[in-house]
Amino acid sequence: MVLGVNEVPGMIDGIEHIWTQHNNYSEVLRKVAGSPIYIHARAGIMGDVDYWWEELVGMKGSSGMVGALWAKAMGFDEVIMVGIPLSTSERVYSEKYSGSGGGNHLFATENNILGWQQMVRHHKEQGRTEGIYSMSGYTRQIFGPPPGLED
Repeated sequence: MVLGVNEVPGMIDGIEHIWTQHNNYSEVLRKVAGSPIYIHARAGIMGDVDYWWEELVGMKGSSGMVGALWAKAMGFDEVIMVGIPLSTSERVYSEKYSGSGGGNHLFATENNILGWQQMVRHHKEQGRTEGIYSMSGYTRQIFGPPPGLED
């Protein structure tokens, strides 16, 4: 199963379930998707959301990182992060990403990324990331590649 975060269904066909931490932009997310999607988010934040996740209240980090935690909460034993390098050298998002924040958010600042890296380490130290792997960048350094794709 392929899950997405924020605007990914607008870039990759066939994604029906997404995680977002931007509940207030759910209308924009549905429009960008171009097909029906189900929006999942932390409980307690306003927005047009289909599924609320109590167990993810208080989880912090990039949408991609918390999206991986969401996939674990859904019951997946193995989660492979793709397109979530969280490396300071890779600050530009895909040209297809219009920025669900209502503006032109096509890149992250170095400070954003450093903060997200800190949360990646925190979640790993807390034992929340077993079974999470990554295809690239800083998250691959921390979580390792998927089994069978070791360097």
